[in-house]
Amino acid sequence: VAAATRELEVSLAARPDDHASHYNLGNILMSRRDPARAVAAFEEAIRLRPDVIPPYVNVALAYNLTGRNRDAEARLREALRRQPGNAAASLNLAMLLAEMGRVPEAEAMFRTAIQADPTSAAAAYNLAVIAARDRLDEALAWARKAAALGPREPKYAYTLAFYLREKGELGEAAAVLERLLEGPAAVADAYTLLGALYERQGRDADARALYRRGAEDARLPEADRARLRAMR
Repeated sequence: VAAATRELEVSLAARPDDHASHYNLGNILMSRRDPARAVAAFEEAIRLRPDVIPPYVNVALAYNLTGRNRDAEARLREALRRQPGNAAASLNLAMLLAEMGRVPEAEAMFRTAIQADPTSAAAAYNLAVIAARDRLDEALAWARKAAALGPREPKYAYTLAFYLREKGELGEAAAVLERLLEGPAAVADAYTLLGALYERQGRDADARALYRRGAEDARLPEADRARLRAMR
């Protein structure tokens, strides 16, 4: 990172009008957890090339990290004004609106995001979470989509299993969790939910065996393992 920064500094000294160098510097500063300085770099990239969209998205992330959500929203809306339906800007604006508690606006923007990018597991997942408040069937459909689009993301599978449980589809919920726990991820809540499902199905011996397995899973934090030991 230090070498890359030095190269960018040399490039900027020679070509201060190179928008890409300012953008790359902003990314490096973000990786160093210095969003305040990253803002300046991204804003300079935008000033030099206001038609290029990625700096708008990344400066919004930097603004969010510095607590300047109004500025973050303004930059994302400017990106969408310049390029309507941009997938990255739509998704990031939806997530920002959700964080700000503006749920109906966030839902509409997540729908825009998944229209722009039908492969967006993140948009499908967030639509599932929003719909689950009062539309369980719709939430379940979005959760299925998120899990299919993002099979390597444990929270998508767990969320699908949770909503299946809410719907009363205990067998399918258990199957989803069993596949999750057979994979590389260690998810303490998956052990807990699957154990509860086994118990509801009258499979007490399977539940106890599962809790023992979780208590011995070295990938889990000790606090989670202790909790599972207590459930045995």
